[in-house]
Order: sequence, then C-alpha cells, then structure tokens
Amino acid sequence: MKKNKKVSSADILNYIFFAIVAFISLFPIYLIAANAFSTEADVKNIGFAVFPLHPTIKAFQYILKSPAQLLYSLRGSIVYAAGGSFVAVLIQAMLGYALTRDEFPFKGICKYMLLFTMFFSAGLIPSYMVNTEIFHLNDSWFVYLLPNTVSAFAVFIYRTFFRQIPQSLIESAELDGASNMQLLMKIIIPLSMPVLAAQYFMALSGRWKDFSQTLYYISDMKKYTLEYYIQYLLNNAESMKNNLLLMGIPADSIPLETMRFAVVFFTLIPMVCILPFFQKKFAKGAMVGAVKG
Repeated sequence: MKKNKKVSSADILNYIFFAIVAFISLFPIYLIAANAFSTEADVKNIGFAVFPLHPTIKAFQYILKSPAQLLYSLRGSIVYAAGGSFVAVLIQAMLGYALTRDEFPFKGICKYMLLFTMFFSAGLIPSYMVNTEIFHLNDSWFVYLLPNTVSAFAVFIYRTFFRQIPQSLIESAELDGASNMQLLMKIIIPLSMPVLAAQYFMALSGRWKDFSQTLYYISDMKKYTLEYYIQYLLNNAESMKNNLLLMGIPADSIPLETMRFAVVFFTLIPMVCILPFFQKKFAKGAMVGAVKG
C-alpha cells in the first residue's frame, strides 16, 4: 500500500509564499483587464479600479473595428516575432558551433568582430541606408527576417553550451562520416534544446512588442505588425479626440484611456499563453550565461 507523503510546515510556508508571489505577479495583468473593460468616465473619475463598475467592451470594439486589417497585422507580427526569431536563433547557433571548431580558419577574426559589435554600433541612420539602399528591404517581408539576426551575446552563450557536449560523442559521429552540418542538426541542436528554447522565447518576446521595424521600413498596411497597427489606432483616436475638442464637441464617445489598457491586455495575452510551453526549458537555458566559457 502506497503511503501518503506528509506535508511539513516548511512545505506549507513554501506554498503560501509562492502563492503570494504568483498573486503579486498576476494582479497587474488582472488590473489592466479590469480597466480595459471599464467605461471611460469611470477611469477618469475613479482611476484604477479593481472591479469594473460599469463593464463594457467599447474599447475592444474600437480595436476590432477592422477585423481584416487586424488579421493582416497579426500575420505581420507572427512573421516578425516567430519567423525572425527562428532565423536569428538558427544563424546564431550555426555561428556559435563554428566558434567551437578548432579547424575553422576564421575563428579568431569572427570572435573579435562579435566582441566589437558588443561595444560599438553604427546607429540607426547607417543601418537604415544599408537596409534600404543596398539590400532594398523596405516594404518587404525580408525586413522582418534578415536585419538584427546576430547577437554577439547570444552567440557566445551558444558556444559555451556547445562546449559542454561530450567531445567523444562528436568524434564518434565524425568517425562515422558525419559532416559539420549533420553534427549540428542531428547531435548539437537536439542536445541543446534548453538554451535554444530560452533564447528563442527571449527573442520572440522582444520582437513581439517591438514596432520600430515597421515604423522605419513598412508603408504597406497589409504588412503592419500588431503592435504598430494598434499604436496607429491609438494615435488616430487621440487626434480625432483633440480635433473634436477644438471644435467644441464633446469627445467622451472615444474611449481613449480604456483603449490604452485594452491595447496592453490585447498584446500581452499571447505571450502569457506561450510562456508555459517554454518554462521547463527556460530555467536551464537562461543559466548558461553564468557559466564561463
């Protein structure tokens, strides 16, 4: 007969402590949702409300006013966040693997070039000129996939993690005739999923909330990202409200304040839903940067 595990007082204190931490972490999200479903007048007169006094979905109706454009923008965000992060992780992993190979002839040069980019950057204007005048990436889907794909810090993290893989395993595969690409795809990457998943999620979350790439390079509305499109809606709503006030017309019908809460809630939920799928890998992968390599 299986004995029930006894719960000690220390376990109870741990459960209480982590329950409090979870509540503190999730309460701001709930507060944002509560104010997103509040009326404009309640937000202005009362401020932050724990419970909506007069629940309404008016703010979300403004955001969802053009469902076709919203779907286009969602597609743009998926291409930029998911696709761009995948390309970045793949290239960085390949470069990190190359830096672990002693026979790689440009190992030293690549290492110092990466170190240089950690301290110096050309800036926005040179980057814009290169991407538009040389590579002609403006108004192209490739502008979401190709620029900013190499992070020197991430490359060194991959190199550190790859060095922890037993060299005997790699030598055994080389004796069987495996090429460098086969070593990377069939041995290195499958054994490095913790660090790959952690770096992918960090890149994904960073790109999801970024709208600068669309702001600088995209003019076609069908290629907008979700973050930029919602920011575009907010700016239009604010301009419309200011114009109505200048003409002496009450502008209370435009829920600008609650729209701000709705925007944060609307764009935050996808990342909150995706996080549990990366949680198991994230802790181990995120600790790699603390290991000297």
